[in-house]
Amino acid sequence: MSAASYQRAQARMVLEPAYARRVAAGEEPDGLTEVEAARLRAQAGDPGLALCTTLHEGWRLTKLLTLLPTVFAIGDPDDLAALVREFWDGRRPRGLRFEGEAAEFARLVAERAGAGPLREVALLEAAALVAAT
Repeated sequence: MSAASYQRAQARMVLEPAYARRVAAGEEPDGLTEVEAARLRAQAGDPGLALCTTLHEGWRLTKLLTLLPTVFAIGDPDDLAALVREFWDGRRPRGLRFEGEAAEFARLVAERAGAGPLREVALLEAAALVAAT
């Protein structure tokens, strides 16, 4: 396996805890050498991996909170937390800045909010992010 493929598998374990559990149980990507498979399994079972996942999710959430301050100020925290989790499922980050992701999330909030102030604020903050990038 190439170094890039091995690194993608490592990153996937951080982004997808369920995948890391499967790797720890013996599932591994095709093409790994014995040494790479053993290293990946060891990493999957290491408590530090959960910490990496927590740090990554914290960084990602901080970006949403910072880039969409009014959405999070007026929206219901429980509803927004559930929507963030739904939004992140299956959406891998494409960089470290997250402006595009925040704009996409704001549009999802607007779509789900229906008529009212949360919808208007979400559309305004999404437009401001698009204009800034």
